[in-house]
Amino acid sequence: MNIFKTLDLRGLSFFSGFEQTQEAFRDVKVNGVLEVILDPQKNFTHAFKEWAQSEGYPTSDIDENSRMIRLFIRKVSQRRKN
Repeated sequence: MNIFKTLDLRGLSFFSGFEQTQEAFRDVKVNGVLEVILDPQKNFTHAFKEWAQSEGYPTSDIDENSRMIRLFIRKVSQRRKN
């Protein structure tokens, strides 16, 4: 299991990227962070943030530029429902 893991989803469809994100997030340790790199032309950032927040995982530090969007999702010890 990793404390920090990066997943590059640029060029993938939403469903393929979402499935890979869920799988990768299982391997992140508690208090760890999954960095998801998204394609700005297929901006799925809002959907990924909504999923994480609905599961009780905070998101932070969205860093946008012309080549990629970086979304950070932190795995907390107890999932909190909003």
